Amino acid sequence: KAAGKTENIAFLNKYGTLGTFINNDIRLIKRSKAARSALIGGVLFLFYGLLFFSKGYNTSFMQVFLGIFVTGGFNFMFGQRVPAWDSSYYPLMMTQKVPYRQYLEAKWWLVNLATILCMILAIGYAFISWDLYFTFLAAGVYNLGINSHLTLLSGAYNKNPVDLNTRAKSM
Repeated sequence: KAAGKTENIAFLNKYGTLGTFINNDIRLIKRSKAARSALIGGVLFLFYGLLFFSKGYNTSFMQVFLGIFVTGGFNFMFGQRVPAWDSSYYPLMMTQKVPYRQYLEAKWWLVNLATILCMILAIGYAFISWDLYFTFLAAGVYNLGINSHLTLLSGAYNKNPVDLNTRAKSM
């Protein structure tokens, strides 16, 4: 008989329920193809700023536009499906007296930590121009303060469940 193995990020345990929810989301991203593709899409958005080299993207408005997508790719890809990721066991979660506010707060922290990581990784754009990097940094702060809330709010109105048990892409 083989023993079951679960991943557990130990340092998240000190954050209580919030850490448990974030740990579950990290396991979801590691195990599910759909969630992993959201992560990969978020990473690929880091290279979206390379459009700066094409004609028409060198205005200040387009720099902010690119910065919002460079730093908030994971926010858009993962955050817009927040309750849908847990749709297979959502009724069970609601019967277990799970604090919904902490559930949403854990999702908010996850997308914001990814946004902060993207803001740090966007330092590569400083080799193009420091002004471009500072614009991306300001767009990242906008993603932290406003877009993270708007994305989670828009995810609440997403009616399509994500079936994580099927191999076919159902999105």
